[in-house]
Parts: sequence; structure tokens; C-alpha cells
Amino acid sequence: MNYERTILELIERVSAMEEKIDLLEQENRNKENLTLSPKKSTRNFTKDDVIRRIREELSKYKITVRKGSNLEGGGLFLKYSDETEKHVLLKLSRNYVPTNLTKFEQFKWHGWHRVVHEDVPSFEHYIFSIEHNGEIDFFIMNQEQYISLTKGKTKDANSNYYFYFVEDLNGNIYEDRDEINDMRLYFNNWGNLVK
Repeated sequence: MNYERTILELIERVSAMEEKIDLLEQENRNKENLTLSPKKSTRNFTKDDVIRRIREELSKYKITVRKGSNLEGGGLFLKYSDETEKHVLLKLSRNYVPTNLTKFEQFKWHGWHRVVHEDVPSFEHYIFSIEHNGEIDFFIMNQEQYISLTKGKTKDANSNYYFYFVEDLNGNIYEDRDEINDMRLYFNNWGNLVK
């Protein structure tokens, strides 16, 4: 029996199989990248663009907006005609609905936000923005409404809350991270910021 010949044949077969496996793995990676690619890979609007949009909306109510400094805890400050100010948390998100993934076909857009639990008492209002299809939409709530929303939520190991805001193809708007919450009351509701 010629062992050398058998060993060489086995080595050739193993090498050929390794090449096939490499090709299949590469095809699989390419398929995953195509399947999971989001509609927009990055936000098209900067934080300043979002703040500009908020200023435009609130100018209708004669409310001015300024960015808070790091010493003030960041966020935004709204100044009312009677000179009082309110501190607002602002969170931004892009659309996370992937293309070519049937699991998400029922959504027009889907954004997510993270809020550190310790930030809750320092803000009087909360604005969550979502950029999608060249537009920006907002979820606007006061502290009481925000706290009510977090009652059904679970904090992660770092005391963070996560929010998944969604609009489905039927026009239903909700938050669905831990439980489903109807969010129509807060959707682009600028009146929530008016005294």
C-alpha cells in the first residue's frame, strides 16, 4: 500500500474543502451584510439641526431654547415669556428598520434611545427625536409622564432605560421595549412643553 500517495490525495481533498468552506463563509457574510443593512447607516441631521427644528416649533409659543452647558447637566433649557426656565433632556436616534429583512416589514420606522436612570430627577421634560426618511419626529413628555412610562420598564445592569419608538404600516405609534405603550399622546406634541 502506498501511504504517501494516499496522504497527498487526502491533503488535496482537505485543501479543496477548505477553499469551498471559505467561499461559503464569505457568501454568508455578504448575505448578512446585505440583509441587515439599515435604510440609513448614519443620521443625516446633526444635533444642531434637531435643536434648530425645536426652536422653530417653540418660537410659535414664544419659547426660546438654549443648549445647557456641561456644568448645567447638558440638555436644553426652555425660557418662557415670564422668564422661567425648564430643563429638557434631548435624545436623538436614526431609523433602525433594516432593509430586506422580513421581520421588520411591518414598520415604517423604528428608533431607540438610552436614558441613564440618575438623569430622571434633573429634567422637567423629555424629548426623544427620531430621524427617518428625511424627516424628524419627536416624542415629548413631562417628568410625570416620563416616570409613568418607566414604571413598566426594566433597568439594565448600569441603571439605563431603553426606549424603542415605532410607527407601523397602519400608522400606530408606540414604544415596545419592555411592554407596548401607546405613544400617540406624546408624538410631536409641542403643547406638552407649553405651560
